[in-house]
Amino acid sequence: MKEDVNKKLVSLAKSRETLDDARTFFLGQIEKDHNMLLWKCYLSNMVDKEIDFDNTERIALMGSSNITPLKDKLKVMFHAHNIDTDFFAGEYNNYMQELMTGNSFKPSITLVVLSIEDIIPRIYERPFSYLPEEISRMINELTDKIALAIDNYLSALTNGMLYLVTMPSLEEPSSYVYNPGFSYKSEGHFLEFCETLSKKVQREEKLVMVDTRKLIQKYTKKQIEDKRYWYLGRVRYTDLFFSEMAKEVFSVYKILTFPSKKCLVLDLDNTLWGGIIGQDGMEGIVLGEDGLGKAYEDFQKEILKLHEKGIILAKKTLKLLSPTLSA
Repeated sequence: MKEDVNKKLVSLAKSRETLDDARTFFLGQIEKDHNMLLWKCYLSNMVDKEIDFDNTERIALMGSSNITPLKDKLKVMFHAHNIDTDFFAGEYNNYMQELMTGNSFKPSITLVVLSIEDIIPRIYERPFSYLPEEISRMINELTDKIALAIDNYLSALTNGMLYLVTMPSLEEPSSYVYNPGFSYKSEGHFLEFCETLSKKVQREEKLVMVDTRKLIQKYTKKQIEDKRYWYLGRVRYTDLFFSEMAKEVFSVYKILTFPSKKCLVLDLDNTLWGGIIGQDGMEGIVLGEDGLGKAYEDFQKEILKLHEKGIILAKKTLKLLSPTLSA
């Protein structure tokens, strides 16, 4: 089945007239099961085509581990959306120096991927050697350095954004021996690190922190991390996870770059409530605390949340819905 998919992409990529179809086909397929060869087929058959791109993004990659495989994934994702890319790939675990010294490459996007067990290795090499307050002190000192480096880097960056991806440990050292408490668990270290760093960089307007926990929850540890890659080339993550990370980064890029939807247009009958109010009357509609009526009520609450975030609510006549919902 995957071979047929790959062949179809290659076939579409052969003709200039079907390049857009090839992109659409690829973007549809990557939302299904992971197909490593499909990404490679796109890279080898599409990326070198002469295309009039909408724009070009200059992307700098930095990481606490080797994230070079992410380059091709990002190149494919941006290309599939008609955006060309140039890349700078930093050296493995040299992110701090690269942030402090700036970047002559002048990127429009800087992607920094930090794995918690790389940047605070002592906690994972000797998980029972430190008291909770000692771990907090280490985290506080490290986040001070990272926040200073980020501020230094962004101060010199005239245009562009920094995307900071933080990755938790996928292993739980304390679970192999005993459970001495949450403070010793890697999830606790990761949450403390993220919260502490977030507070220290919250005023950085050119910084966005990318949360990857929802991606991690979709897959098993073996699907995300392969120790063979780590020992061979200091690459922590699998092809599948780099693909998912590229998709997540591009989704953040779209939110930051492209115009967002500002208006939600809704019907009223059988949408905000069950039934037709003109025929059934107020007493006959389905809306309330029980059964299907509760579903309509919860739907209205979710819509009001969007309204509170600044989304305009309108019905088909384009009159504002606010008075209706308030009632």
